[in-house]
Amino acid sequence: MERIASILRAVGRPMVEASLSTLICMPPLFFVPVYIIVAFAKTVSLVALFGLLHGIVIIPVLLSFLNSKHNHHKLKAGDVLNNLETENMLKA
Repeated sequence: MERIASILRAVGRPMVEASLSTLICMPPLFFVPVYIIVAFAKTVSLVALFGLLHGIVIIPVLLSFLNSKHNHHKLKAGDVLNNLETENMLKA
């Protein structure tokens, strides 16, 4: 549960901000009298909502189930980023 909380602290706010900014920009397109633009606005809005739902709720819950079954070693959210930064510095 601690890993999920740290992941949500790291990526939760950017995900919410990205989804909200997308959803705020789409409503004017709903009133354009061209079907393809309205369909595009609906599609983008649904993708933003489903992406937010999956990123904030569904995937963390699934990962918590996997974590309880496969608890080999504990990683923190920053460990992956630190490993990537180290690999990038070694390549440079």
